[in-house]
Amino acid sequence: MLSLGFKFYRAFFLVLTGLLLVLHFYTGLAWIWAVLPLFLFGGMIAWGSSNISSQFFMKTYCKGDASKKQIALTFDDGPHAEVTPLILETLKKYGVKATFFVIGKNIPENPRVIDKIHSEGHLIGNHSFSHANTFAFKSVKIVKNELKHTNLLVAGITGKEPAFFRPPFGVTSPRIAQAANKLGFKTIGWSIRSLDTTSDSAEKITKRVLSQIKGGEIILLHDTFLKTREVLENILIYCQNQNVEIVPLDKMLAEKAYVKKN
Repeated sequence: MLSLGFKFYRAFFLVLTGLLLVLHFYTGLAWIWAVLPLFLFGGMIAWGSSNISSQFFMKTYCKGDASKKQIALTFDDGPHAEVTPLILETLKKYGVKATFFVIGKNIPENPRVIDKIHSEGHLIGNHSFSHANTFAFKSVKIVKNELKHTNLLVAGITGKEPAFFRPPFGVTSPRIAQAANKLGFKTIGWSIRSLDTTSDSAEKITKRVLSQIKGGEIILLHDTFLKTREVLENILIYCQNQNVEIVPLDKMLAEKAYVKKN
């Protein structure tokens, strides 16, 4: 369910600040009360930006139907010349399909990996071109250009342009929202963050993920760390034993994964 969101709260806090300023000038209300709403709004922006499931700036898809005993696997930050093929090998072993959110700048050096992802029946999503730490602060024009560039690189190999987008680090902003919405992307988050990019062992990461699996989960992994292959296999074995269905992201969300050609 989409929250009230950024525009509503911006208007609310501006009006509240205005009223408190009027009270300050006419009743002597302390300054702190007049500016407090601005600090609260700043905190809310920070929370909304870093919490993709909040839907503070934009609609996001972070979970499927909780009543269904199924999960979707997603991998960020590839393609990686060494790790992605190992992930694909493991997925093939268990007959499972996943979604790979690729970084555009990694594609020119790994076209065969992209082709392999696609040819083996997995989905490819857009994870920006640069994956820069400052991506959320870039202009709408630059964000749009990055997303378009990455889509063209993917299409140049697979013939298909991704319709799914996951922002770098899962951070959202008004500019990212505007760019993604204008281009017609569906923004994808997650319900389980594996934290496989940390120094935690594969065993610890596995326990973290498995303890959160309930229903309709979208799991975030990365195809850039060798230990993720072990984590993946542990997840796949668990799902086999517990009769948890692993479905492609487009099936879980009932949304098209690629741009429809005219």
